[in-house]
Amino acid sequence: MPVLASKFERHPSIWYPDGNIVLVSESCMFRVHKSILQSHSPEFRKMVEIPPKSIGVDYFDGCPMIHVYDSVSDLTLFLETIYNQSPNPPFHEDNSVSLTYIATCLRMGTKYESSRVMQEALRILRLECPSSYRSLKALQYRETPLIQEIGKPGEKYITILNLARRHKLKLLTPWCIYMCIQLPVETLIRGIVGPDGQREKLSDEDLILCIQGKQELIRACMEVAERFRCDGIVCHEDHCQREMERWENRRVFSELKDDFFRPDPLGFRDVLFPMDHYKFCRACRTNIDSIRQHQQESIFLHLPSTLGIW
Repeated sequence: MPVLASKFERHPSIWYPDGNIVLVSESCMFRVHKSILQSHSPEFRKMVEIPPKSIGVDYFDGCPMIHVYDSVSDLTLFLETIYNQSPNPPFHEDNSVSLTYIATCLRMGTKYESSRVMQEALRILRLECPSSYRSLKALQYRETPLIQEIGKPGEKYITILNLARRHKLKLLTPWCIYMCIQLPVETLIRGIVGPDGQREKLSDEDLILCIQGKQELIRACMEVAERFRCDGIVCHEDHCQREMERWENRRVFSELKDDFFRPDPLGFRDVLFPMDHYKFCRACRTNIDSIRQHQQESIFLHLPSTLGIW
């Protein structure tokens, strides 16, 4: 049956004159193409298979109307992604996207079984959560496209970890746990306030992983420090020996205290051995850098088992 246009509003950008189906969310209409929906979503493929002039189906300008129960913003994001016309499309590494965008992509991609939408979210999350030592080093020298809308730096990993658990994104969890360990204990326990104003917390299981994992990372920091102390100096000159003693005193006493409360053996804060603070000869400096890389690569490789994830 025909529907009066006055009952609904057309979406300002997702309205194709040659579209052959109209999606309705709340009071907003989206005129799109069946073929696009069918190619990107098995769920929509079933929904749009409507026999011509079916009884009980509303029509607008000759196009069948399908009512969905998604918000206008969620459906807009979904359609923009499959049509690749987002006003801020995260298709290049220099584009910024929000956690809200990622969460919506995962939710809508799961609901409509759209690999295209899911993969867009995963592409951004993989940039944020390295799965290899090479990608870890790259992360240290560039900005990631994922921005944190609210809260302090690093708190976004609470949200990312919860998304990874909810959508069974197992490969993201080791780095998320590692970065959550870097957060203050109060933040881990109380959680954070998300962009929607709701408080978000880790599950009890992940909180336990963070507490236990912190002890393992402290142990890893101690092992790296011991390697520096025992094997770092290769020239045996008095000057380099004195510099190592100066570092040893700093490590033993106060300056590294914060590092052992927030253990970061992979060196994101470079507290364990900030090379710019010490004047070693070239040979010793090269050797210390080699030890650091070898130790960090080993720590990263074994991170899942070290943190008790798998």
